[in-house]
Amino acid sequence: MAITKQSTVFTGEQPNSTNTELNISCTPSPDPDCVICIVAQGQTGTDRVGTVTYGGSTMTEMSLSPSGQGSSTEAGTVHAFIDTSPATGNQTCSIGSGGNKGCAAAVIMLNGTAPFSEVDTSVLTSAAYTNGTVTLSLGGETSFCAFGWMAGRADIADVSPKTGWTSDHEYGLGNQTLGIYSYDTIASTDVEAGADTIGGPDDFVLLAVAVKEAAGTSIPIFQNYYRQQS
Repeated sequence: MAITKQSTVFTGEQPNSTNTELNISCTPSPDPDCVICIVAQGQTGTDRVGTVTYGGSTMTEMSLSPSGQGSSTEAGTVHAFIDTSPATGNQTCSIGSGGNKGCAAAVIMLNGTAPFSEVDTSVLTSAAYTNGTVTLSLGGETSFCAFGWMAGRADIADVSPKTGWTSDHEYGLGNQTLGIYSYDTIASTDVEAGADTIGGPDDFVLLAVAVKEAAGTSIPIFQNYYRQQS
């Protein structure tokens, strides 16, 4: 099979100073083979995202997650979680609270040959960011790529993705913006992930992830020969 991203991305957000669980209702079609949840958090130099579950099962936090930048009111962190054996049917993705926070989240459904697995993750943090990229090293593995970000910009329009990326969700906190982007192509060569900010430099953090489906099952040569002769 080939990896496909379902057209509907399920999203949610919380304003600043919210200390409650964020619950996102998900109605995938068809049932996903892999679920990715990316959470961008602002307004705190302390990570305040608790346990994340999908269908009641704890999701696995991906490598380099969480990644953060700063310690002021423009500080933030980005998390990425994966469920490679997701529950079927309509489910809730719950993002636990570890304290007051403003955040945005996107729950992305993927289909393909299970089980999916992580290929690479990469991080960019800066206190004076205007533009730049990180590389997701795919090593020839056909992969889905996405990233979450936090920027110390007041206007969502001040941040735009690099060519080839599409916004799944964006949210403004007043003096910060948050977002999650997906790569338009299911790629097998290395991918550059990044965004441009207008009016910078400013605080910025980006966490990019790449996942692949399981390798296909091939027919051994001697079995194929036998089938051709029978």
